[in-house]
Amino acid sequence: MHSIVGPVWRCVRTRYADDTTLTPAADAAGYAFQLKQDGTIHIRGDCNVSGGSFSLKDADLAITITHSTRAARPDGSLEDAFIRDLNRTVTFLLKNDVLYLVLKLDSGTMEFSE
Repeated sequence: MHSIVGPVWRCVRTRYADDTTLTPAADAAGYAFQLKQDGTIHIRGDCNVSGGSFSLKDADLAITITHSTRAARPDGSLEDAFIRDLNRTVTFLLKNDVLYLVLKLDSGTMEFSE
């Protein structure tokens, strides 16, 4: 498995092809995920925990989120977009300890740090 498996990756921002950017609040507790050795993914949004599976081959990464808790989210939550975008991942790049997830159809890039 690649070195992206194991660490907890915290979202820094998502940049979209239409020049918009979503950035979680600096004090946000969530917006993180962990790829586990057994092929599962653990995700934390604002108030919800989600999970599913992933497949990884070379630089190709596919994430499938299959379940989530359903706690109410605060106003201004980016959780829905965060989950949607993780599900749209097609490839990744790890550069200088920063993980970039590239979204389908070159629609955007999610940026994460450990």
